[in-house]
This record gives sequence, C-alpha cells and structure tokens, in this order.
Amino acid sequence: MSKTGKNVAIIGAGITGLTTAYYLKKAGIKFTIFESSNHIGGVIDTKQKDGFIYETGPNSGIIATAEMADLFEDLKGKCELEKADHSSAKRLIWKKNKWRALPSGLLSAVGTPLFTLKDKFGILGEPWRKKGNKPNETLAEMVKRRMGQSFLDYAIDPFILGIYAGDPNYIVH
Repeated sequence: MSKTGKNVAIIGAGITGLTTAYYLKKAGIKFTIFESSNHIGGVIDTKQKDGFIYETGPNSGIIATAEMADLFEDLKGKCELEKADHSSAKRLIWKKNKWRALPSGLLSAVGTPLFTLKDKFGILGEPWRKKGNKPNETLAEMVKRRMGQSFLDYAIDPFILGIYAGDPNYIVH
C-alpha cells in the first residue's frame, strides 16, 4: 500500500512505465510494474546478431515540454541526453536504390521524386478535405485519405516506424 492507502499498478516496463515508476518512487509511493516480456525497456532494446550489435526502438525524440526537460535534469548522471548534430537536419529516404532528401519546404516538395504527381496535386486540396468519420481510423488510413499513398510510404512510415518505433497501421481499440 502507498501512503495514500491505494495500490498502484504500472502496466508495461517501457519508457512510459519506467518514467511513471521513477516519479512514484521519488514521491515515496509504492508500486508494482507488470511486464509481459522478459526485459524492460519496451521496444527499446540492444540486440546482437551475426557479430553485430544494434538498437531497436525509437532513435530520437523531442523535448517539447518542461516536464521532459525536468526529467532529464532529474536523471543527470544516470542518463545522458545526446543532442542531434546540426548535420542530421537533412533527412534521407531510400527510394528506387537511391537516397533522396526529404523535402524541407515548398520548392523541394514540388521537385522531390519521393511523392507522386497525383499526391503532390492532391495535397493542395488538403485544407478543404472533410473530417474522417471512422472512429478507429489508423494513422496510415488518415494519411492515405488526406495526403496519398506516397506521403505515407516516404514521409510518414520512415519516421513512425523508424524513429518512433510505432506502427501507422495500428488500430486503437
């Protein structure tokens, strides 16, 4: 029992569960973490295969809130924040056996071979498209409906799947 007289259960030992546990412990509140896999960290993991070591899960994040900055300040000495080098601002996407720069503005978006001509023209109507009417629409479905398949394939998927370790086809229940 915690000092509030209530039991606290944390479902999952991923980054969110571990952060929750950190703050509960800091506040003196007892808790139990329930994790279904045999390791902590959720999708964040270090693997070895064929003599190589590689990381899974997200490989970047954004410190967009004061709470996130406070967390890194609290964890100073226990966790190191690595800031991206300015050269990482140029994002490259692999298409048709060649690296292509992800557009960073209107002119580069018009000229990029990443998106189809149909999708480039279709994006012009985006501000006037109707809202979706499917309550459990996936991110992938919404992007295809509003922006087109090529935007999903070469702008959304590489970041949601690669950087944030998410799945644009995940259905929220």
